[in-house]
Amino acid sequence: MKASELGAIRHRWGLTQEELARRIGIGRRAYITLEMGERPIRQTHILALERVSIDICIERNDRALLLSNIRYAIDFLSEDDPAEQHR
Repeated sequence: MKASELGAIRHRWGLTQEELARRIGIGRRAYITLEMGERPIRQTHILALERVSIDICIERNDRALLLSNIRYAIDFLSEDDPAEQHR
């Protein structure tokens, strides 16, 4: 994930830098350095973002707010589930 994508995701979710920082478990200043590309985005950050993606999707009942890799995984898993095909 690139720093520019991080900012776009935050805007799509309608969160401030402080709100997203809190949700992924880091300070606001640390988050800003990620979004500006001054600090590398690590796997732990991506995993936290995936968790937040799922939380926001559930809170707002909007599947479009999921990160694309989560959406892909759900689509892939539901292809084989007959119960999902009737929803």
